[in-house]
Amino acid sequence: MSSFDAIRHYTDAEVPGVLTRLMDDPGFIGAMATIRYPRLYPLLRPVIAWGVRRRLKELLKDIRTVADVQLEVGRLLASVERKWTEGVTLGGLENLPDAPCLFIANHRDIVLDSAFLNWQLHLAGRATCLSAVGDNLVTTPWVGDLMRLNKSFVVPRSVTSPKAAFKAFSETSAFIRSAMDGGQSVWIAQRQGRAKDGNDRTDAAVLKMLTIAWRQEISGFHDYLDRVHVLPVSISYELDPCDLMKAHELAMRDRDGAYTKASDEDLRSIALGILGYKGRVHLQLGQRLTGAFTDADAAAQALDVAIAAGTRVYPTHRLAAEKCGDSPGSVPDEQQPAIQRVMDAFAAREQAAPASELSYLYLQYANVWRNAATAQTMSGGSSSAASCSRNSSTWADQ
Repeated sequence: MSSFDAIRHYTDAEVPGVLTRLMDDPGFIGAMATIRYPRLYPLLRPVIAWGVRRRLKELLKDIRTVADVQLEVGRLLASVERKWTEGVTLGGLENLPDAPCLFIANHRDIVLDSAFLNWQLHLAGRATCLSAVGDNLVTTPWVGDLMRLNKSFVVPRSVTSPKAAFKAFSETSAFIRSAMDGGQSVWIAQRQGRAKDGNDRTDAAVLKMLTIAWRQEISGFHDYLDRVHVLPVSISYELDPCDLMKAHELAMRDRDGAYTKASDEDLRSIALGILGYKGRVHLQLGQRLTGAFTDADAAAQALDVAIAAGTRVYPTHRLAAEKCGDSPGSVPDEQQPAIQRVMDAFAAREQAAPASELSYLYLQYANVWRNAATAQTMSGGSSSAASCSRNSSTWADQ
């Protein structure tokens, strides 16, 4: 794996050294102190930082391997589920092959999408997978260290020239093939960045990137699918802790034509995603993607339908669809009645959103219902969808 040193996850032998480096990183200690003591830390920085560093050293003193790291992450996720969700569930385990597979998933949360999947796989007695993260997230060294300790590898987002992009994508593709040839499953999002308007759309460029390492051996995307077990993964959050931030970004893009992130925005999104209330969370593993697709674009459309079909629609999605003028009927996978705690939290978001951004808040929830309804229509059902803003879309609109 030495040829992939710039992008690969850390190995067992590297874990102790990386943990020592983290304990000596003021940025890491400060971030942990801010999360644990958001009000006290600005007032008592030296004291709080000393206490947090001491506590972390005690917690991490017995961690020696990547598996140890993941068990510690699992304990954190168990706490997140208990405090900040109404339960995390996984369906479709019967679709897991005995061979390594490539999970291609929709993308809602920067960290938790793949972390929840790995945790649920672990609880089910299955092997965890490697997870792809964008290079924009690892520009802060301690963030990159944390992610690579947890079996994450880096994929390019910042390269601009065609030559540099092809070189970077080739390396990523080769790494993924090497990992799968070595018996590891891999998770990757269907697109760069989160779907902030609730529209889960596969970027065909991601699929094309995956095939680069096979280009001398395949004649088309269908050949790739014959060699690689591609499983769609749908993750559904009843509430998105970052929904107001996403609504603001959507509104600014619509108003100004562009949006510039604050330097710490990704880190704030990570913290809010972990520590914010999410209601119910469900992950659904779909059936292996197969078909005589003529190209990656056709395969991307099939993945879109499969991911939408696996989405769990919650009352928040239907309520937002009604606010947008839709007529949401029953949609498969809505299995529980509304939970008052969730609906109160959703109402609080409505109150907190500026009037000019409220439609964008509704949009990201309504589109989840719309896409599930469209997938149902493709299977013989019917739906009626209106529009919350000019940013909304269904497959029929594209």
